[in-house]
Amino acid sequence: MIVLVMVLLAALAAGAVAAYVLGVDAGYVLFTWQGWVLESTLAGFALLLLAVWLALWLISRVTGGALQLPSSVRGWLRDRRVDKAHQNFVRGLRELVTGEPRVAEQSLLRGIADHEAQDLSYVAAARAAQAQGAYDRRDAYLDRALALENPPLETVMAERIRLLAASGEPQRALDAARHYHGQSPKSRVALLLLAEALEGAGEYRELYALMSGPGKALTLDSRFPLTVKAFTMLLTRAAAAGELATVKSLWDEAKSEICADPGVQRAYALALARLNAESEAVAVINRALKSRWDAELVRCFGGLESIDPVAQLASIEQWLQRYGEETELLIAAGLTCARNRLWGKAGSYLEAAAASHGTPVVFWHLGQLAERNQKVDVALAHYRRGLEVAAKRPAG
Repeated sequence: MIVLVMVLLAALAAGAVAAYVLGVDAGYVLFTWQGWVLESTLAGFALLLLAVWLALWLISRVTGGALQLPSSVRGWLRDRRVDKAHQNFVRGLRELVTGEPRVAEQSLLRGIADHEAQDLSYVAAARAAQAQGAYDRRDAYLDRALALENPPLETVMAERIRLLAASGEPQRALDAARHYHGQSPKSRVALLLLAEALEGAGEYRELYALMSGPGKALTLDSRFPLTVKAFTMLLTRAAAAGELATVKSLWDEAKSEICADPGVQRAYALALARLNAESEAVAVINRALKSRWDAELVRCFGGLESIDPVAQLASIEQWLQRYGEETELLIAAGLTCARNRLWGKAGSYLEAAAASHGTPVVFWHLGQLAERNQKVDVALAHYRRGLEVAAKRPAG
């Protein structure tokens, strides 16, 4: 009220001063009320009206601010809680990365209700719980993430499947992956997670069927490596079980692009050799080495003992001309010459292999060759040299 009166007086004074300075008839305004008389110039009256308007505006602003104060305080407190929740989330992630899962779990859960991405907080807390071996808490956090309104199913399920696989629970991971793929059959992520889980559980037949069948969710480039891996494992398992018929049927039924893969050809040749189908293994190896170098196939070829050693040596010498004096070729040539009783030539090839890349295997073969020729001292020297080379190799 005092402010209002002072504003009125100031307005009147300003009007009087304006009238005096102008020195002209600035108009005259007279107010009377219950014995009170107020005289002013027209300019002073105008300033009075302006002052009243300003005073009313100031009062309305103060009153409005007072009315909005509770909601403003609530908004400030809410923003502060959100900011604290974000700080706890960031702190929890840093503690998780630096190897403090227990502290990280506590930080991630603190103020989680105010965090904008509660699903990520629960997922990170699940990872922290697993790092402590607390699998029940891990599962509970992931369940809470799924119970959120409109949960990001892809994020939570991907973490659940991978955490289960990492904790040595491949069957549970596979069950979760199958369930998720059933819910989202067109999802690329769901298909990849199912493929990972099948591989982790050793279900290569199902993985092969999944990847080699129609898969619109994945490109051919994404599916092909998994298809090759599954097919190779099927060949290897069939060979380990002594199932030659299964090995051949797998090969016959495979698509041409699968059979053209170097890794698949290698696995098929090794399977045939293991099951004593050496003539068929030779055909596969010859066909493969016509187009590319493959050290594993050469090692396999050199170890075949029931085929014609003369033809075997002829093939190896052709490859020596094509690919040069590769260590594997020199060893294969030496072994084949030994089977042909070409002792001098066998020694020359093996010595050349030792000179280019003296591995323990090369010296072992040289020792064997010396023993066959009853050169015991020479054989012992080669064995000793092989042991020295092996001892100098880094562990692992």
